[in-house]
Amino acid sequence: MTVFVLSGLLMGGLIGARLTVLALLPAAACTVGIAAAVAILRPGAHDWTALDVTALLLFLQIGYLCGAGLRVYVRPRTVSERKRLHSS
Repeated sequence: MTVFVLSGLLMGGLIGARLTVLALLPAAACTVGIAAAVAILRPGAHDWTALDVTALLLFLQIGYLCGAGLRVYVRPRTVSERKRLHSS
């Protein structure tokens, strides 16, 4: 379960720092597709698969929010520093 939490936060943070919210749709679809493949290949894993997918999607969105917040606070500072460097 820790792997799903950390991977969701990492992937969501990377998506949030670079892309728009629409990039979460293919990431979520890929997550559900991988979970469906695991559920088909491993009989008896349905309950764990559903819990893991839910956790991964939740932390993917939390990671996106953190990455987007980081983008909002870091990028304006770097742009204003560049303008200041170019003007002097």
